[in-house]
Amino acid sequence: MATTPETTDAVWRLIIAFRASRAIGVAVELGIPTYLSRHPHTAAQLAHDTSAHAPSLRRLLETLVALELLSVEGKGRYPLPALG
Repeated sequence: MATTPETTDAVWRLIIAFRASRAIGVAVELGIPTYLSRHPHTAAQLAHDTSAHAPSLRRLLETLVALELLSVEGKGRYPLPALG
């Protein structure tokens, strides 16, 4: 069975969808929406509040920004958007 560009694209879409769903799931498991519903936090504040590894949490937040589920405002604070 030959691999076609369409097959490769379909596989990549599945991988990306899985990674996006895991990022959302981890954010919920850590309680990030709850923390952000109170007021915007920096990645460092969220890492402290959730006892998460700061560099990993920053990457998670950047992923959520790329997915347009979060935004980042001045001074690196992440507010909870209306969608959140």
